[in-house]
Amino acid sequence: MQIRKLWSLYNDAIATVVNHVAFFGVVAAALVSIATIWTAYLSPAVRVFAPYSYVFVISVLVIVWAQIRVIALDVRNRATAANRSDTPISAEIVARFEVLDEQIAAMSERLSAVKTPSQEETREAAELVWLTPIESLAAYEASLTNEMQRVTESYREAKQQSDEVGKKVPKEVHPWGIAFWQPKSPEEESLKQEYLGAESAVQTIVDTYKKLQVVRLQRLSRRLEQGEFVAQGFEKPRKHGTLPITIPKEEWRLLSFDLTNDTLQEVTGPEVNYIALRIAKVPRRPGGDSV
Repeated sequence: MQIRKLWSLYNDAIATVVNHVAFFGVVAAALVSIATIWTAYLSPAVRVFAPYSYVFVISVLVIVWAQIRVIALDVRNRATAANRSDTPISAEIVARFEVLDEQIAAMSERLSAVKTPSQEETREAAELVWLTPIESLAAYEASLTNEMQRVTESYREAKQQSDEVGKKVPKEVHPWGIAFWQPKSPEEESLKQEYLGAESAVQTIVDTYKKLQVVRLQRLSRRLEQGEFVAQGFEKPRKHGTLPITIPKEEWRLLSFDLTNDTLQEVTGPEVNYIALRIAKVPRRPGGDSV
């Protein structure tokens, strides 16, 4: 826009100079013609050119009038064009400033709604003990954690017993096809039932472990939602240089732990994922409320 305006001003300046030069050139020619006529009356030698001088003077006067007319029309056209071009530009600038004012007002409103942590809250947050989800479960869900450890021990014993029975199964019977195995003797039938019972016991223990894990994570999520715990994590995908985000407690109604992640350091929700999770227990104030 600026380059176009400068180019237009440059063309206007050139046109004005050319018009003025032409105008003053015509005026000078008219003066020369008048001087020639005046000299013709004083000098008989020049008198022969007098008729031509009259014609030239009339022609010059017509050209001068036409030049003045052209300059006047050009000035009027340029003024009209300038007025027409200035109006939409001015309106566009005003519209842009109005939009900018609205954006500044909206940003100011959002910034005023942001709660700035006090010095005491900042100090208390720095004193929090951050743990991984597994460490948090071990520290704050001791009863369920101990129960899961007992289930784990039972699983190892049941799995060992199942493996021992599996070694007695004929090699031509694939472990995944043992349910379709057709024993040829009572001993093989007894072995089949024993192996199926051992595998069933292992699967029951695994299901129990998963249920305890779900209950334990539900309790942890409930305590995070109530503000007893606080969690931090990075939004996925994480960008280089970004800092961990404190997850609002209201979001835990929509978040759930990703059980496919063995470290439990990822939670998912509608259109949001947090990774590298850290959890801390919020200390209570003298009044009994959490910080």
